[in-house]
Amino acid sequence: MKTRDHFWKKIPPLSLAIFLLGVFFIFGIIGSAVDVMTMGRQSTTRYLVSVVLFGLLAIVYAISGTVLRRNSWKVIFLVTLVRMFVMGLVLRALPIPHDGSQ
Repeated sequence: MKTRDHFWKKIPPLSLAIFLLGVFFIFGIIGSAVDVMTMGRQSTTRYLVSVVLFGLLAIVYAISGTVLRRNSWKVIFLVTLVRMFVMGLVLRALPIPHDGSQ
């Protein structure tokens, strides 16, 4: 267990930032997938909010998983609840327009 703690403390800040940026871009793709599922009907603002929100939440999950390890489930549970609340606000504030053909 000590080696794992020692490993995360020895990572240079630039390497950690690159890792977290990679996490952001990998999971930010989920925001694009949501846009694909709505067939591109999202507004640009909602699309960007979705991509940024998914990316930032993945960073929080990654940090909590590496720093807190066994207690990370508490942070992940709380962040998941916050994500559900925020996404509900986004859905109400920036609804997807219907094209009227359905």
